[in-house]
Parts: sequence; C-alpha cells; structure tokens
Amino acid sequence: MPPEFLRSPFSKLGEKGRTCYVVPVGEGTAFGGREGPTIKDFKDGTSCTIAVVEVDDEHAVIWTTPEDLPYDPKNPVQGLRFCNGRFNAVFADGSAHRLSAKIAPDTLRALFTFAGGEVIDFKEMGK
Repeated sequence: MPPEFLRSPFSKLGEKGRTCYVVPVGEGTAFGGREGPTIKDFKDGTSCTIAVVEVDDEHAVIWTTPEDLPYDPKNPVQGLRFCNGRFNAVFADGSAHRLSAKIAPDTLRALFTFAGGEVIDFKEMGK
C-alpha cells in the first residue's frame, strides 16, 4: 500500500497499491529525457512548471513502478482528475495549487514544459 501522502482522498485505489499522483512525462516536460534537468535548465522558472499532477483512477499507477502520465500536448487535460472544476498540480518549486479546469489549453501546455520560453499569466491559471 502506498504511503498516506501518495493516496488521493478521491480514490480507493490506494488500498490496491496504486497512486493517482504522477509525473507528466514526454517531450518538453521536466521528465521527458533520460536524465532530469538541473535547476538552471528550468528556463520558464520552477514556479511556472508543473512537476506532479493528480490523475483519474484510469491513469493511476502502481506506486512502486516507474510509470507516470504520458503527456499529450494535443490533449493536455488527458488523465487529470477534476473535482469541483479544478485539478491538483505540484510545481517544480514545491508549491501545490488547484488549477481551474477552464485554464486555456495553451497556458496548460506552457505549464507542462520547463524551457519553452512562454510567458504565463497567473490570472489565467486560476491561482
């Protein structure tokens, strides 16, 4: 069973050894390569880069395996767990936020990348 901090209060899958807290992986994400970036590689800033998201039960993974959420820039909300019109994300600076489901797809795509050079409008994030 995963530690308590890896169990979602919105899922019973923790009892089955699964977690809904995963890292988005794919091209342009902080975890898209064989080696993770160094802090100086975060050109967009750690406060503007999503590092962990809460996913729906369908995308939950066994907590001890190196599985995560395949990030699809064509559908950046794929797999995210929405509750009351928001989803949970932890940024690379360690801050946790409930972001609006109404966030513009381009803004969400920018938040999933760490060195894309996009300018983020924090009002758009629903922070």
